[in-house]
Amino acid sequence: MRYRLAVLDIAGTTVADPGLVAHAFAEAMAVAGHAIEVEDVRPLMGYPKPQAIARLLGATVDDPRVAPIHADFVARMLECYRHAPGIAPLPGAEALFDTLRAHGIRIGLDTGFSRDIAEAIIARLGWHDRIDAFVASDDVPAGRPAPYMIQALMQ
Repeated sequence: MRYRLAVLDIAGTTVADPGLVAHAFAEAMAVAGHAIEVEDVRPLMGYPKPQAIARLLGATVDDPRVAPIHADFVARMLECYRHAPGIAPLPGAEALFDTLRAHGIRIGLDTGFSRDIAEAIIARLGWHDRIDAFVASDDVPAGRPAPYMIQALMQ
């Protein structure tokens, strides 16, 4: 069997995350009056962020508290990924991309982040020419563990 596509996550898998995501998440929750510990966020890292917020609130995604917290989180993450120090490829990530490409395997990235955050990361790292495609959780009907992101990348 010949592989044609490798799909990798972004934050914490191919991109160093020096705690920015969990801290921004906890800060957005706290500003909205829902103090949580950073450790409470870590088990939800792969989820689409509105879904993670809803879980922490014990609510559903359509709860009116979710959207403002998510908007605050997105603003914080855009600022971090555009300007914060420590945003870099994880050791070996770019070498892996090169090896995959050398073997004719396409590279797809997927993420529980929204498209605007994913675009900021890819632009900051200059990866537009290093990957073939990426999909964010808000590009599909449902994020992980549903198969939609993988299926979108396969297309």
